[in-house]
Amino acid sequence: MSKGILYTYQYDKQGRQIEKWENGKKVLQYVYDKNGNMVCQKDISGKQTEYTFDDVGRIQTVIDDGEKAVQYYYNNDSTLQKICYGNGVTTEYGYDKDQSVVSLMTAKKDGTLITQNIYAYDENGNQI
Repeated sequence: MSKGILYTYQYDKQGRQIEKWENGKKVLQYVYDKNGNMVCQKDISGKQTEYTFDDVGRIQTVIDDGEKAVQYYYNNDSTLQKICYGNGVTTEYGYDKDQSVVSLMTAKKDGTLITQNIYAYDENGNQI
């Protein structure tokens, strides 16, 4: 008979997962801020991923072991404007008047285009 893996989870009083255990060994730990945003995840090896949020709860940065891995930027209407990755790659979003994504462009640090996607929608707002 094969040996299975038993996962168990621990939650705080607000019902948020704070620990994950695998066969009796803690493998992940989560920390939350006063607004309920997960601000830190630490794994069994000690690797730590931190998350920062702005005043309205939108994610701003992801930091892996002290290195900024991702930075998020938003438009005035709270739509996602762009994501900048630690390796210099940037993804930018374009929207129509209904705040539907109409363009998605990803480029290298030097501006070389990696991908460009254009989206269209029918009169019901369905992507076509």
